[in-house]
Amino acid sequence: MNNIVYLHGQPEPVAQFLRIGSSGHRRLEHFLAAGKLPYQRFVGEAGVFERQKDLVSALRQDGRELVLDTNVAELSAVGRYQGAVQGAPWANPDGVLTETHLRAGNSEFDLIGKIARFVVENGIKRVMHPRISFPKPRTDGCRQTSPRAVLCGLLLIAKVGETWP
Repeated sequence: MNNIVYLHGQPEPVAQFLRIGSSGHRRLEHFLAAGKLPYQRFVGEAGVFERQKDLVSALRQDGRELVLDTNVAELSAVGRYQGAVQGAPWANPDGVLTETHLRAGNSEFDLIGKIARFVVENGIKRVMHPRISFPKPRTDGCRQTSPRAVLCGLLLIAKVGETWP
């Protein structure tokens, strides 16, 4: 657009992410094949990831960036645990995820481990995560770390083949 005057120089563009969503991925495939998909970064939802494997591999082959939305926030809320999010590989078949599912060592559910293995197996480079806060101070002697630090550590463990303590 040649009718725009920048007073302080043209700003650099902000990174744009396009959320793939639970439907419409076939249309995105057509745009990608036609060379008319201007976005470089995409957010894919875990609940529909399996249905969108064709698009995901086409994006990866074209050098596009894919970020995984784990849908953990939706899987943890009674009012949002429905629809496509239940397709996530770590969805609890018995209902919503609780704090018990997030505890390392105490839970046979192994939520974080499932996510870490999925990320490594599917070659995903970035993962969105909800802010996890514990309502009470930790009493088990462990330091409370950010979910990002925990997930990064688990990804490292999954890559070297060690097991979670």
